[in-house]
Amino acid sequence: MLKKIKLEGLMAKSSSLEEFCNLLNNGKHNLLNEMSALISHMERVEAKLGSLKGRFTKFEEKYVDMEKYKESRVNQVEELHLLLLAQKEKVELHSKLEAPYKFTNALEVIKKLG
Repeated sequence: MLKKIKLEGLMAKSSSLEEFCNLLNNGKHNLLNEMSALISHMERVEAKLGSLKGRFTKFEEKYVDMEKYKESRVNQVEELHLLLLAQKEKVELHSKLEAPYKFTNALEVIKKLG
């Protein structure tokens, strides 16, 4: 009878261990499924990051090009401004040189009329 009780105890223990193994096995499968889902998600994120990196690089290149273009335009405006100032000085100088001549001409006209 003692052997029968021991046998029943061992069978119960075996059943309990088998149930525990099944729980561990199910947990392992759940973790593997979750890991697979996380890996898949990570791969999608990496692909999107790669795409964003490419777009960012293109935007950086465009920014550098636009900065160069802006700088060249600023230089052109500065050059045009200097040319305009030089032209104004030339016109003013020309006007100053012609002023006495115009005055002399006006006096001659007055003498002829008078």
